[in-house]
Amino acid sequence: MLRPKRSGKQEGGSGGGGGDGWPGMSALASLSSDSAAGNVDPRLIDDLQDLLPLLESFLDRDRKVSSCFTRRGKMVCTKTPSQDSVSKKKGRRTSEYVPGKELSILGEKDRSQSCRKDGGGVADSSSDLFQKALEAEKNREEINVLNVQLEDLRQKLLEKDELLKAAEISRNQLTAAQGELNELQFQIGKKDSMLKAVERQLSDAKIKLAERQAALENIQWEAMASNKQVEKLQGDLKTAELEMSAFTILLEGLTNNDNAAYTEDYDVTPHWMNRPSEIDDIDELDLQKLEDARNAYLAALAAAKECQDEESIAAAAIARCQNGRVS
Repeated sequence: MLRPKRSGKQEGGSGGGGGDGWPGMSALASLSSDSAAGNVDPRLIDDLQDLLPLLESFLDRDRKVSSCFTRRGKMVCTKTPSQDSVSKKKGRRTSEYVPGKELSILGEKDRSQSCRKDGGGVADSSSDLFQKALEAEKNREEINVLNVQLEDLRQKLLEKDELLKAAEISRNQLTAAQGELNELQFQIGKKDSMLKAVERQLSDAKIKLAERQAALENIQWEAMASNKQVEKLQGDLKTAELEMSAFTILLEGLTNNDNAAYTEDYDVTPHWMNRPSEIDDIDELDLQKLEDARNAYLAALAAAKECQDEESIAAAAIARCQNGRVS
């Protein structure tokens, strides 16, 4: 037999669900009559009455959701592939698309059929509804998780885009730097070629300078040799002059002696025919003095040529004067 408290909950719950009432109320009334007759356990009736408000709240929420979303999406039912199909198709999946309208029609048919069942069917339908509600809640949680994952993927995609943009900027900078480097290398190669050309010109100039220096040294050596020859010729000339002066002095002395002999004898006969030689009339002492003076002059002249200083030149002049006096 039903308790008044339970029946009050049932009325309140049915009133909260709307004016239409819940389809399982007739089944509960039949169960109540059966329990009064002793055919149904009263505890089962009490448990069902406790579950009625919860089921009505789930149904009300489903109605609100269905009224807010007039269009339904398509549900994808994926079959489990076999090992052969996985190995052949390399991970491809076959899917079957079931329209959402057909799913809603099937759900309504299942709900109407569950409501038309007897007392045992009411308990099964209530447990099915509760399980569906749990599945719906689980699906919502999964959707939330998927939304979070989708947001994370979007964030990662944005980060990837930023990284790609940064990489593109870096690549452009690297390309510009490579172009500048190539330009610098071209300029360096040009400078190197110019430097090599200048080095070749410098080496050619050094070779020409060395040749000219060698020619100059040769000319200097030839000039020195010519100067030595000139000095030698000058010395020979001076020696010849001294010899000529000495020979002239000797001739003058001989001439003076001959004139004196001619004035004393008044002989018109040539002098050389009367005497074997004029040298015999000259005093041997005078000849020795003349020879000594001549040798001294030659020695002084040679010393002056070798030293070429004032003292040697003065000594040569003195020797020449003495030679003139002796003669």
